[in-house]
Amino acid sequence: NYLLVGTPASVNLYSVLADGLSISWQEDLQQPAVVRFARGGDRFAVVRGVMVQIHDMYDSFRNVSTLQGHSKAIIEATFRGKKDDELITVGADGIVW
Repeated sequence: NYLLVGTPASVNLYSVLADGLSISWQEDLQQPAVVRFARGGDRFAVVRGVMVQIHDMYDSFRNVSTLQGHSKAIIEATFRGKKDDELITVGADGIVW
C-alpha cells in the first residue's frame, strides 16, 4: 500500500507499513502539485503547473510520459476509462482535456 502526498515543496510517495510510513520516492517542486493515483494502482500523475507527469509504479516510479497543452495552471486531474487509460485535466484557462 502507498500514500501519495503533494505539498507546496515536494511530492512524496510513502510505503504504508504496519508500524509507520517509509519514504519510497520524493521529488522537490517549485509550486504546489495535484497528485492522483490511477484506480488500478499501476501509475500516478503529478501535475506541475501546465504539465502532467505520469509515473510507473512498477518501474522505480519512473516518469513514463509528460503531457502539456494548457495555457494556465492545471487545477484538477483524474484518471478514467475501463483501464484508467485516459487522463482528464481541467485548467485555469477553462479548458478540459
